[in-house]
Amino acid sequence: MASELKFRSVFLLVLAAMSAGAGAVEIETIYVVPFTHNDVGFDATPKQMAANSVKSIDDAIEQAAADPQYVWNIETFWQLRHWLDAGKNPDPLLELLREGRFGLNSAYICPHTSVMKAWMLDQLFRIPVRWGGEHDLVLDWAMINDVPGHPPGLPRFLANNGVKYLALGTNQSLSKKLPDEVSNTPFWWETLDGKHRVLTFICAESYTGAYMKYGIDPQTSHFFTRKEKEYPSNEPLDIMKQNMGEMLEVYRQRDYPFDAVMAMHAFDNWGAGNSKKLPGAAELWNENVGKPRVVLSTPREFFKHIETKYADELPVRRGGFGGQWDNMRCWIPTAMRSAYAQEKRLMAKPQPDDRAIGQLLTFYGHTIGAGPCWPGHLTRKTAVEHNRQLAELQTGWPQEKIEWPAGTPVELPADAENERYKRNHLYMARFLDKKISREPMPGGSWVMHRTERLNDGTLRLRHRIDRRKLPPERVYVMWSWRLTDKEAKAPVTVKGAAGPWVWRKDALAGYSIDQWIAPEEFRLGASVFRPNGPLWFGKLPGRPEILISSVLRQMRSGRFKDVGEDTLTFEESCPGEDPIYEFAIDIIPAIAADTQ
Repeated sequence: MASELKFRSVFLLVLAAMSAGAGAVEIETIYVVPFTHNDVGFDATPKQMAANSVKSIDDAIEQAAADPQYVWNIETFWQLRHWLDAGKNPDPLLELLREGRFGLNSAYICPHTSVMKAWMLDQLFRIPVRWGGEHDLVLDWAMINDVPGHPPGLPRFLANNGVKYLALGTNQSLSKKLPDEVSNTPFWWETLDGKHRVLTFICAESYTGAYMKYGIDPQTSHFFTRKEKEYPSNEPLDIMKQNMGEMLEVYRQRDYPFDAVMAMHAFDNWGAGNSKKLPGAAELWNENVGKPRVVLSTPREFFKHIETKYADELPVRRGGFGGQWDNMRCWIPTAMRSAYAQEKRLMAKPQPDDRAIGQLLTFYGHTIGAGPCWPGHLTRKTAVEHNRQLAELQTGWPQEKIEWPAGTPVELPADAENERYKRNHLYMARFLDKKISREPMPGGSWVMHRTERLNDGTLRLRHRIDRRKLPPERVYVMWSWRLTDKEAKAPVTVKGAAGPWVWRKDALAGYSIDQWIAPEEFRLGASVFRPNGPLWFGKLPGRPEILISSVLRQMRSGRFKDVGEDTLTFEESCPGEDPIYEFAIDIIPAIAADTQ
């Protein structure tokens, strides 16, 4: 009885006082966007996930024929590409897309955007938009899910391809939370130079918000939240009222100034099944409560409403918030080198093949093929096959050979005897008992260590690691370097895909993390740091004079669905990866840098 009284009082209070906040506007519409989140792997092998995507689209088309209120979205062009390759008749789907009952994302995949260079970021949207144009479809919205952050230049590549709207289902469960200024609120995301902008909405609850926070649909909501919430009854309307009331109160407390919000209704690899419950749930709510109204839609409907009513009132934000998950790419440095070489090869062709570009875009998807996969998620055999299939994406790509010119050996100044973070040094970081342990490199794993001066004055810092000699548990190989006083005090200027940006300064709504991703180079004062291999850099907390890099990430042991704890061989864990990893970081003095 107590829980029921609490439920009724909270819900009635919220409905009565929704617009009581100083700047709050009564929310009139909740746009619910249904789809399935299908990784290229993770839940199953890539080939199985492709087959699942085909089935999901088939099921959605069939349901649309049976229920005129049914709405569906295809999350990525990768899913559609496999459906088309299965020989399906596209006419029913095209009709649904033209009617607006189905939506198609203008992004090929949900990628690690911070490690991508300009040409590939352009192709990320160009290929789907071109396909849409060939079929009389306007693809002017994009959706990138799960990945929690993106670089400041991303709006340029969207806008250049005619994409005006961006929905982000960011997964914030494993990273720092985004500020309220950009969470669950529409804003113009603008490039640093002010030349390009896209209307953006970041769903702070990722792609699960509709049922996890709003109670839509109630059956799915109850299944996922019943252990953390006390409901007065299992009645669908009661479940929706409680969840909806709580979320409306959150918006009221925030003084949310717009009359509509968007929530995504999806989960990993769940197909179209749960979306079939949505028309009934929306009808139940709209007929019995009615305000705010629940509308099943594509992202475009929400954005068009916001743009039409509030375009001149929306805040304009600049800056990036990327790099949280991109360090996963440190697991596959051989593949990353090959991918960058393949991009150069494709760029050099007068008419590069869309299939080859799509294969490279798929590689940048946020599921990588290395390690034992998520704990307990796959059988051992499936995990090995999962890694092998993702490595197959690189078939036919250039295999870059390390043939760097040898310079004159240089002896660096001696570090203090008690200095733990020495110049051009490697150490290993491990997670033991939920704490990070800093350890020396294991015997035989650090097979080469050189500091060289090239003819143009560049200081080249070279290392070679035998990955087979690293422990099977999760480890990070870290590199350290001592900066000069001027370098330590200088801003970090990163060469980004859309132009330079400054770490921490060019942060979206002040959001900043302790590292930056630099696929090409970054500058500290007059010095240019140009990595060949490493991507992730940062400064040691509390010691800005110590530059660090996570040059390698690896894990071979894990928990499997069938055999429990076990260890993969290096070849099973990292197929296609060179067991001997050589990398270099060049430090280029100002005069040499200006001539390159």
